[in-house]
Amino acid sequence: MSTHTAFQSMPAEQVQSNLLSLLGQVAANTGRVEIVDPTGQCDCVLVSKKELQGLERALELLSRTEEVKLLSERIAEYAAMDSTLSASA
Repeated sequence: MSTHTAFQSMPAEQVQSNLLSLLGQVAANTGRVEIVDPTGQCDCVLVSKKELQGLERALELLSRTEEVKLLSERIAEYAAMDSTLSASA
């Protein structure tokens, strides 16, 4: 089996033969495995529970439009302060 990166594609047959190893690797990290069928199509991705929860939390936050607006305003304020400080240095 090849070395694993944070995001990789792998044929379903290879996933099947290495499932326990992949489960351990994905669970221990925030990497993902895109599982492709023999035609090269991907309809499934193996992700860690931690990463899934992070993605779900991000979607939850982004769905709160007032909070996103406030967050965007704060980020813009910090960016403006940073550029002001950089210009005066």
